[in-house]
Amino acid sequence: MDRVRQYLLGLEKNLMLGSGQWVADFSESFWDYQGGRVRFDLFIRGNTRNRGFLFSRFLAVFVLPNYRVGCFVRAGPLDRAEFWQVVQGAEKQVEREGMHWGWLVLVNEASFSSQVRRAVELFDRPDLGVALVELGPNRVVVSDSYLGRTMARHVRPRLKQ
Repeated sequence: MDRVRQYLLGLEKNLMLGSGQWVADFSESFWDYQGGRVRFDLFIRGNTRNRGFLFSRFLAVFVLPNYRVGCFVRAGPLDRAEFWQVVQGAEKQVEREGMHWGWLVLVNEASFSSQVRRAVELFDRPDLGVALVELGPNRVVVSDSYLGRTMARHVRPRLKQ
């Protein structure tokens, strides 16, 4: 199995059953998801009202907001124009699905160009966090927004060598 596919399977498992449960209840995943004119390799959606046991369930129902959220994943190399096209596709899908916020994870075996890395570092929209995951150098670059900074620990590669 190639490294990108292995990473995507691990990310799906981590968001739905691992550390992602502390952020949201990611309950549905779709492979090869067509979001408008952009195809995402993986799309995971859920909401922020977690299921729990007794007290935590009571707290979730009466105190915590129930926002729809999603994580869009696209694998493969991108130039700067393609990057902005994927960002716009994710933003439109967030709006179309009525989500409060979304994560966009861009995965590649090799390093992304410096232009794409710089665009991600400067990206600061409050409703979409963006992360570049470079599997070869084992590096994650996140957007400079609250969502971007919080998603870094959940999308970090955990590949078996």
